[in-house]
Amino acid sequence: MHMKFVLQAILMSFLICAILPIADVYRVNAATITVPDNYSNIQEAINHANPGDTISVKAGTYNESIVVNKTLSLVGENMATTILNGTMIVEANNVNVSGFAFRGWSSGIFLNTTTGVNIAKNSIIFNAIGIDVENSSSVTMESNVMNGSGLDNIGILLAYSSGCRIINNTITNALYWGIRI
Repeated sequence: MHMKFVLQAILMSFLICAILPIADVYRVNAATITVPDNYSNIQEAINHANPGDTISVKAGTYNESIVVNKTLSLVGENMATTILNGTMIVEANNVNVSGFAFRGWSSGIFLNTTTGVNIAKNSIIFNAIGIDVENSSSVTMESNVMNGSGLDNIGILLAYSSGCRIINNTITNALYWGIRI
């Protein structure tokens, strides 16, 4: 009986030692990539980033639509002066987006089939939808300022999503709905 306990303890020690390095991979190896210092545009920085990295974007105007397809934090220097003329499409879980001024042609930020995304302290001028959340869960939208500029628009759209939190956002000039669920 004693030998069985010792073997179980040894096996458990091996499992713990094997799992711990995997659990800490994001925290230990996370890097900060700066746009435009390290890469000239945001999408290029995303393409070269590793999961868990932070992409810090300096003030300026970036004329691009971007796809976030890995767990990252995207941090603009200032939500008034770090301007993204395009749409941000988030396809990964646990993404953080803050400090940007979105000037999208249709939607400012579009999420589809994501979990744990945080969108905070952004300025969004939108023609169609400011923040479009579809088939997603546990999305937090906090302290964003949204202003509609088109004829048919919605500030925040939640479609087939659950556990989402909308906290202290300001939505103006949304001609159809401020928030549509």
